[in-house]
Amino acid sequence: MQNGKAWSEDLGYDFELKHDRRTWLIEVKSSQGDRCQFEMGVSEVRAAREAARPKAGQRYVVIYAAIPATLSATRVDI
Repeated sequence: MQNGKAWSEDLGYDFELKHDRRTWLIEVKSSQGDRCQFEMGVSEVRAAREAARPKAGQRYVVIYAAIPATLSATRVDI
């Protein structure tokens, strides 16, 4: 649940965090390889564009985790 609403793929992000009058929309991507390449769906692109509007009060962030299954090789980029 996010803000009392059921989570949905249509939101375009995985987590929502409110801090200092700003809302952070956080999308998490991962890959078993280390290419730092991923695809964004239509709802993710829409949410990122809406957050980029002036005075939106939002920021859209992608957190990318490479090789998450192997702890010693895992890398996280924000």
